[in-house]
Formats: sequence, structure tokens, C-alpha cells
Amino acid sequence: MTALLGFELVPETGAFHPKVLAALGFIILCAYTFGEIAQRVGLPQVVGYITTGVLFGPHLTKLIWNDRVQALFNDDVVDEIKLINGLAIGIIGLTAGGELKIHELRKDARSIGAIITAQTLIIPVLVGGGIIALGKVFPDTLPFLDSTTALAAAALMFGTLAVGTSPATTLAVVTETHAKGPLTNLMLGSVISKDVSTVLVFLVALQFAAIMVTGSSFDAGAIAWELGVSILLGCVMGGVIILYLRYVNAELVLFTVTLVFVGQAVAQQYHLEALLAFIVAGFIVENFGFGDQGDRMIHELERLALPVFVVFFTV
Repeated sequence: MTALLGFELVPETGAFHPKVLAALGFIILCAYTFGEIAQRVGLPQVVGYITTGVLFGPHLTKLIWNDRVQALFNDDVVDEIKLINGLAIGIIGLTAGGELKIHELRKDARSIGAIITAQTLIIPVLVGGGIIALGKVFPDTLPFLDSTTALAAAALMFGTLAVGTSPATTLAVVTETHAKGPLTNLMLGSVISKDVSTVLVFLVALQFAAIMVTGSSFDAGAIAWELGVSILLGCVMGGVIILYLRYVNAELVLFTVTLVFVGQAVAQQYHLEALLAFIVAGFIVENFGFGDQGDRMIHELERLALPVFVVFFTV
């Protein structure tokens, strides 16, 4: 199969691309294998998935062969499976929101607030300061930042982005290990809450960076629209899930996949924060659903999570 892909002996037939399916199947098998190996040596399976993406992806191939196209998992394949990434973002967001329980957030509110505040204040200063120092001491490393204003704007953006942590990795490890307890609750609460707050901080930082570079004015309305409508979309999706679980409660996997794709399409159409919307939806179901609807939603998401996470982390 590798030879066929490398010498492009597999033909394309219209919109159907056998190379994509062949590469995807091979990568999934390799990811599962590397995930099992990682687990045997005491590491999370997600380490194996990421290792698979590095070994067979376009970046390492370019370093070795100076040609990204020869990669088994090349840029064309990555572009073709963006649909799976969208599904993964939806599952991650719904699962993350479902892990946010109001009574636990209230109990850990002071600790979560201290963690988020400390990281939001310290990390941007360290990372942003490092970017500015790098640009001043070694200007040739950042030739595209040829002015102090552009360098400051880049430092602001990189510092803001550095605050964010991936809830996907945390959820994958917690799901795999079935971790429970106060420390797990605090970790999930702080990671997911920080991810939500980082969206707001990033949008504000983006506005200030645009002002510094282009001289445009601060547009609070754009931030309010993006955040407000994203939260509204999440509330609507959460309400739809609650009603479906109460009155239909059948083919939950198919319903979940459909809802995720519809939510992604709406978010893309109106330039909304899809991950934030799905987190809100999961939060609504967990805290305002009937009975054990939140637990049932998490159970169905876990059935989808493993194969989707394999592709998501490998890519």
C-alpha cells in the first residue's frame, strides 16, 4: 500500500479519493498500535497517537526527503479529513461542558479563580517578553517583524495564546484512566474554565493587536457578537439535546453526530467560536437536564470518542 501511495498508482475517481481512505486506515491502525505500546510503558495512549502523526506526517517527511507530498499522511490527506476534526471538536466540547458541574465549580471556585488569574497574568508576560527579547537580540530570526509595533503586537498574541491549554488532551487522559476525585475535578474545572476565559482574552488581545498594527478602532461589538451568539448557540443545542433525550431517546450516536455537524456549520457560517458553543451545550445538559441526562450524554460521547480521538491527535 505504501508503494502504491508513494508512486501514485492508485487512481482518483471523481470526488472519491482511494488514497485518502487507504492512508486513513493505515494511520488508524498505526495509531492504535502506538497507543497500546505507550500504554504498556506507562504513558497515556494519546502519546502514541501524537507520535504516529509525527512519524508519518508531512513535516518529518519534509525534513528527511525535502518533499511533503511523499508523506503517507500528507497535506492533501489532512485537508480531506477535516470533517473528522470538526466532529472531534464537537465531542471534546460537549464532554468538557458535561464535566462542569455547578456544585463542584462552587466548591472549587476560589482555587480555580486563583489558577486562572495566576496563569493569565504570568504566562503572557514571560512568553511576550521572550518574543520581544528574541526580536531585539536576534532580529534576523523574526525578519517579518521589522518594527517595534509589530513586535509588540506579536508578543501580545503569542503571550495570549500561550495561556490556553488543550482540554482535549486532559479529557483523553481522564477518560482513559477513569480518574475520579477532588484533584481530577479541580484539574478539569480549571482547564475547561481557563479555555473559556482564554477565548475572551484572545478576542480582546486580537483587537488590540489590530489597533497597534493597522490603527483600527476597538470594536467591542464584534467581541460581544462572537461571544454572545456562540453562547446562545450552545444554549439552543443544549436545549435540543435535553428535549431529544427526554422525548425520543433513540439512535443517540447518530443524533450526536448530526447535531455536531449542524453546530459546526452554523458556527462557521456566522464566524462563531464552535468549541465554546459545544462547551456551553454540554454544561446546559449536565446541570439543567432531567435526571441522569448528563451522564447518558457523556456515555454516548465516550462511545464515539476513541476512534475520533485517534484521528484528531494523529492529525
